[in-house]
Amino acid sequence: MEYIVLNLLDIITTGMLVIVVILLAHQQFAASNKDRQSDFVSIASHQLRTPLTIMRGYLAMLLGGDFGTIDNKRQQAAVTAVYQANERLLRLVDNLLGVSQLENRTAMKIECREFDLTTMLRDVVKEIKPKAAVKNLELKTIIPKKNPAFCADDLLLRQVVLNLLDNAIKYTESGTITLALEVGEKNFILSVEDTGPGIDPKDVKRIFDKFERRDVPRSSEEGFGLGLYAAKLIVEAHQGRIWAQTRGQNFGFKVCLEIPLV
Repeated sequence: MEYIVLNLLDIITTGMLVIVVILLAHQQFAASNKDRQSDFVSIASHQLRTPLTIMRGYLAMLLGGDFGTIDNKRQQAAVTAVYQANERLLRLVDNLLGVSQLENRTAMKIECREFDLTTMLRDVVKEIKPKAAVKNLELKTIIPKKNPAFCADDLLLRQVVLNLLDNAIKYTESGTITLALEVGEKNFILSVEDTGPGIDPKDVKRIFDKFERRDVPRSSEEGFGLGLYAAKLIVEAHQGRIWAQTRGQNFGFKVCLEIPLV
């Protein structure tokens, strides 16, 4: 058992080093050739995802007792730590793949169809509510009964809303997360506001840049700085715009997006 755990730890460590190389190469290519950069990240991420997914399966089986019960608490803790590290690597790979596809507009498929926006928002809130409950955060919604009829990619917009809510929960230690929808004649405005520490106003403009994270003192939350960047790509692909508002540190943070009704 210890041999298996040590082997998995070696693989995880190697995977982390490979991802560091990917990120460095990603930044190097960014300044010269965006197409080559996107292709490189996509291929490298695909190559990482397969072994990581296999590892997830074996680790889950280990923790589930498929290979026998792990009686030693230290071994149990080691396997759990490896599983959690593997999950973080998989999330990073998935984020890199998603962003790479979004950046390549020729491969990005916007499947426009009419859907019930208010129902989608309520479903997303229901899905993420348990995560807010873990931190004793109140999740409020201000959603009008009127449902705007428009054409958009509901799956991509759903991902945007999930990203914004997840980000707000991640950086808020106490208080409230508010999801609000305003419907106009030609567009709708969606906002997610938290009572977290906020950011320095001078950093608002770059918060949507790739690999940028909210600089929150004493925060232990992990992130890759891709969530808001991906949200920006999706919103702009829908001919919309996205922006952030803050009155400064310790005064909360708000992200708004506007998409035309077409």
